[in-house]
Amino acid sequence: MTRSGTTTALAVLALLAAGCASEPVYLKTGNPSGPPPWRAVLLPVIPASPAEGEEVPDFSYDLLEEVRGCLAMKIPQDAYQLISLPRVDRAIPLSEGPVEGEAEMARAGQALAADLVIQPELFARDRSYYLIQSVARVGMRVKIYDGRTGKLLVESSHEQVRNQGLQKIPVWTGGLVYGPIRGLLHGQMLAICDSVATRIGEDLAKFSDSGLTEAGTAQAEPATN
Repeated sequence: MTRSGTTTALAVLALLAAGCASEPVYLKTGNPSGPPPWRAVLLPVIPASPAEGEEVPDFSYDLLEEVRGCLAMKIPQDAYQLISLPRVDRAIPLSEGPVEGEAEMARAGQALAADLVIQPELFARDRSYYLIQSVARVGMRVKIYDGRTGKLLVESSHEQVRNQGLQKIPVWTGGLVYGPIRGLLHGQMLAICDSVATRIGEDLAKFSDSGLTEAGTAQAEPATN
């Protein structure tokens, strides 16, 4: 491969990596029964169902708990009074499976006398190695349900892509560079998770500031970066 061919290939990889992040989502479909502060349950993070043709994600328990703790620190404490995670886990054991459907969401809220039930999902956390390029992706979706009725009130979804390696080592070594670049992403993953959780926290702050007196109205708002 010539020097120009290698440079062109790198440029294509950069464009592909930059374009693989999905658009952020902020969708509001209702309001809680009362104004904040709200007593809230933060459920364990669950893997989102993969899209058609994608592999089923294999996330470790430690990873999911790490993401949960990261998110808990970003939820606005003035509006959302989070019940301690150990207490949530005792009342709603993970061994019983994920909480699904309006009836189960309402039951989870009632078990802890909560106004809201927050369900986070991990829908992308990937390491993709190219010839001399590495890509880290983290995506989270958070859905908030009414703790009394189990109805979905708001959804927030964000994803971030971070690239490293491009132009950080020589693009020409007299031949192809074999083997992936390793060790670039371990330190980045926490920073990416923190950034995504921060954006979701901002959406939750927006939700708490929105028209809470208009309970039951449905609306969609454009995402803000």
